[in-house]
Amino acid sequence: MASSLDIDSAIDRLDEALRTAGLAGVDPANDVAAVAELADAVAPYVLPAELRRFWERIDAERVPVYTFPMVRGPATALDLLSGLRELGAVP
Repeated sequence: MASSLDIDSAIDRLDEALRTAGLAGVDPANDVAAVAELADAVAPYVLPAELRRFWERIDAERVPVYTFPMVRGPATALDLLSGLRELGAVP
């Protein structure tokens, strides 16, 4: 497992690569409370430390490139989890 410093370094490299390519860099996280809310919602499971740090550092919803699967933030993950629970697909 990578350390927080490794994740921070990777985020910094991502930001630099985006800017070098003429794109907007990553935006700071704007909804850190959603990270904690999601962590509580999945307990007793634990969010991977790298993912948690990623969401604490940047606004994943605003990463200026399209990926598959799409990069999404903790609020979206919480909404998806809620929908799956309503459907009975997850406990």
